[in-house]
Amino acid sequence: MHKYDLAVVGGGPAGITAAVQACRSDLKVALFEADKLGGLLHNANLVENYPSGRNKISGIELVEVFKNHLENFPVELVFDEITAVELGGDNQFELKGRADNYTAKAVIVAAGTVPNKLKIPGMESVRPERIHYEVKSLQPIPEGKSYVIIGGGDAAFDYALQLARYKGQITILVRADFASCLPLLERRVREKNDCITLQYQAEVVRVEEDEASGKMAVYFKSAGSEQEVLEVDFLLIAVGRKQNSSLIETLSHKGTHSIRTELNGKTNIPGLYLAGDIMRGSYRQVGIAVGDGLRAAMMAAEYLRGVENK
Repeated sequence: MHKYDLAVVGGGPAGITAAVQACRSDLKVALFEADKLGGLLHNANLVENYPSGRNKISGIELVEVFKNHLENFPVELVFDEITAVELGGDNQFELKGRADNYTAKAVIVAAGTVPNKLKIPGMESVRPERIHYEVKSLQPIPEGKSYVIIGGGDAAFDYALQLARYKGQITILVRADFASCLPLLERRVREKNDCITLQYQAEVVRVEEDEASGKMAVYFKSAGSEQEVLEVDFLLIAVGRKQNSSLIETLSHKGTHSIRTELNGKTNIPGLYLAGDIMRGSYRQVGIAVGDGLRAAMMAAEYLRGVENK
């Protein structure tokens, strides 16, 4: 079984930062990632509020900055999905992966968030590759395709702007009569009126494959109009996200399944910490995640020093 001082679960900005800082504390560190490094940065059109050295940098470009930085440290990068964490003997954490099992003296969970799902009549008959909840599942993004995006928040509008880079034709269907995204994102979308169309008070009523056109048909109703249909290549659903808490829910501690978390990411289980979006809910920002990861790693190092000195 693979043994580490610290296991960091999640390879987004919080997890990468935590792993780097832990290495600086001379800890043997493993960084676990089920998919690809970078987390939700792969979804970001532009990152403008993180001082990366450039005024505007795409999410994918910033991922490369993080990856290049990580390569300077002796972090063991493990591409495995951790499905459970348990507290074993001698206060060691046991991590169960799909490929292997691991142990660690301390764990930082930086598992991020997962998208909210949406049930639409007809979805079960549409090929799964046509329906997506994140832009990153479309990457590499094909050029010249057509999309319907359901949602009115930052993610929906940001996805549209990213897809527009690839000569996509996009329609955003907003259920409310206003967008809940940042005003600057709505302005930028309106400036792209050659390739992005906005529909307010619109609700999708069903979807189906259209074998004649080779596309999918998205039927929707908007205020004061009859049912309309759009023939598109893909449907992208952006109706919010929730904390990916499934992993920490697997952990029991002396018969107690309730994990309490302080604002700094420390939990009621010694040696277990949370960092990044899994803590912050709707505040999904790179700078916040980086700070969380840094602090969690410093707390973990302090905890491990205390354990060794007992």
